[in-house]
Amino acid sequence: MDLILFNFLVIMTCMVALWLLSIALNDVSFVDSFWALGFVVLAGSTALLRPDPGGPLSQIVLAITAIWGLRLAGYLFWRWRREGADPRYLRMIEKAGDNPHRFTLRAVFLLQGAMLWLVSLPIQLSLLADAGQAPGWLARAGVALRYRVRERRRLADGGLSRRSGPSRPGRGSRSVALHASPQLLR
Repeated sequence: MDLILFNFLVIMTCMVALWLLSIALNDVSFVDSFWALGFVVLAGSTALLRPDPGGPLSQIVLAITAIWGLRLAGYLFWRWRREGADPRYLRMIEKAGDNPHRFTLRAVFLLQGAMLWLVSLPIQLSLLADAGQAPGWLARAGVALRYRVRERRRLADGGLSRRSGPSRPGRGSRSVALHASPQLLR
């Protein structure tokens, strides 16, 4: 079986297991933290199961993916534990009709699983394409850019913690974007 297809099955199996957990918890909001962790799962699966050991470029891609994914997953999980159910998901479920579990399986878990697999294809393919060559100028520039974004993100996270809280109602951490934006790249 093709490794990319296998990864699709892995991530969809994870999403179905998380959906079953969401039924037990009566909350789907924690799925946001798995979005980031799913990249780590797919990169790890690709790195472990590829036919060759890969080289330095693969190690860089895997390390950057793991650092980003684990950091963001940890933050989103912590936020979910602190703030509880995400109002966006609650509004979606209110409009779901008679069977909210079937709705969340399709509209939340399976959709996010498919999108996660699709968005992570460049990571998966870069891990498969590395034949042990040394990173070129483009890879080094990408690492430098990633470091710059990480530093900007660290500063933004400090701003997030100052913006949320009872002194600023309606301005919780969910009102601030967590993903890279053009402002972070300046």
